[in-house]
Amino acid sequence: MVVFFLVFVQVPLAQIQLRVSYHHWDKRARMRIISCWARHPRGRRGLCNMDLNDLTNENYNKYVQSKAKPSPIGKNLVWAFTVGGLICVLGQGMWDGYHALGLEFECIYTGYLGGEEQVALAEKAFALWPNARKVVDPVMGDNGKAYSTVTPAFIDRMRKLTAQADLILPNATEAALLLQKDPAPAELDEAAAQALADALVTLAPSAVVTGLPMGKYIGCAGSGKDRFVIKKLHIDRSLPGTGDLYGAVLLGSLIQGNALSAAADNAAEFVSLAIQKTPAGQDTRFGVWF
Repeated sequence: MVVFFLVFVQVPLAQIQLRVSYHHWDKRARMRIISCWARHPRGRRGLCNMDLNDLTNENYNKYVQSKAKPSPIGKNLVWAFTVGGLICVLGQGMWDGYHALGLEFECIYTGYLGGEEQVALAEKAFALWPNARKVVDPVMGDNGKAYSTVTPAFIDRMRKLTAQADLILPNATEAALLLQKDPAPAELDEAAAQALADALVTLAPSAVVTGLPMGKYIGCAGSGKDRFVIKKLHIDRSLPGTGDLYGAVLLGSLIQGNALSAAADNAAEFVSLAIQKTPAGQDTRFGVWF
């Protein structure tokens, strides 16, 4: 189970509305602000009259600060951590409840984890159901960059989680982050793709690295007992959710009894066809059609 928790911090900013008139004299135009309304989100307003030539950046900033109340960011952060803590407590209670009911899971598959507390929930699930197949998609970045919320401490914690998994599904960027290598994208041949996947066996028994740039192809490489490199023609479109779709199809194929290489090929083909079937004019935020 993956718990998504989004924190929105509102920072009130003064909104400045200007009414301007133009005065012409001495054969040159001068602009004078004849009224300046500073409007706070709570509705307070103030009226001022000033000459634009005298409105320096410093004066402008002082005026805005005088009209805007301090941001409640501190209060919002306390609220966010309180709610986040409650979510983690509820998550742990759910695991205990499932276990007390005697429920068994054939597979536990983790995707995006929003922080170290959620990694801890995944670790607890692994401990409660040791016989389940454990699959970790270490979502941390893409296109050669870690996501802005990913810290070195989180990468270390994710590395420890992958060590408890039977199979990990990083993309090329995430594989580099786990291996403490430069995540900048680089073209790979089959030997280099296989070497990258093989390097991950120091972290987990099996790995499939996705999104490997291989010239006119996009590839994935597997390591462990079943070593392979699979290539599909690169389709020059970027759509969200393809990594999640790939993992879901691969995992379903594995549970049906297919070998890892066959499951990876099924997933790659499915995603490729889904991208091709998605209309070119569709809003990319809706992802692929399948």
